[in-house]
Amino acid sequence: MRSPSTEPSAHKTNLIRDYLEHVNSQPAPPRRWPREVWVKYADKLEDFKDGNNNREALLCLNEMVTDALSHGLDCLQYMASLQDPANLRFCAIPQITALGTLAMCYNNVEVFRGSVRLRKGLTAKILDVKTMPDVYGAFSDFTGLLCDKIGFVLVTLPYTMSQMGFAWGSAASVLYGLIGSWCVYLLVWLYLEFKSRVDLQGKVRPENYIVQYHEVIGELTGRGGRKITYFYIILTLFMASIICVVAS
Repeated sequence: MRSPSTEPSAHKTNLIRDYLEHVNSQPAPPRRWPREVWVKYADKLEDFKDGNNNREALLCLNEMVTDALSHGLDCLQYMASLQDPANLRFCAIPQITALGTLAMCYNNVEVFRGSVRLRKGLTAKILDVKTMPDVYGAFSDFTGLLCDKIGFVLVTLPYTMSQMGFAWGSAASVLYGLIGSWCVYLLVWLYLEFKSRVDLQGKVRPENYIVQYHEVIGELTGRGGRKITYFYIILTLFMASIICVVAS
């Protein structure tokens, strides 16, 4: 018998995957997407079928998927406690299938056009699961797919802009351009001020010497500013590396 610990994940996954089937059913089925979630993005649940509402539809979908994923740890802990391999396999296959389906559904507008299903090759691979290491491996594969999708959304600015709609996307692009231009202006001004001070002090630097940000700030603000800037550069590079790893 399947544990209550694993039931919510499978139930929510089926609810997410079968959106179109549910909204087109007459009479409406008793189990539908929770109103407290979709009402934040649309007046009616059926509005997500409209291609003009893709942005709101995907935001709602991603919130639903994120909520369903919150049961993953409970599922793993329960399955790890099972001693009988047959019981483990009985519980594991639906849960891995649910996770794979959630990974396929995340940020996927096809949920609102038809039903999203796992490919036959993935399904066959899931059916080969027999032990907990197999379960961990399958969970790792599908969470990796989710990370790829999340990373894609994070680091592809044009895609993100397209989800905002033409007006908001255009406004955000102009804003980013203005901020970027202002930053370039400040950097050029700081460098020129730094160069003039160095020239006045008569300091000689090697030919083709590349000036670093922390040197410029340090010259203008003192050692404290140099250290803060140096730390900021390291932190920025570290965060950029994390984003690249997530997106890769």
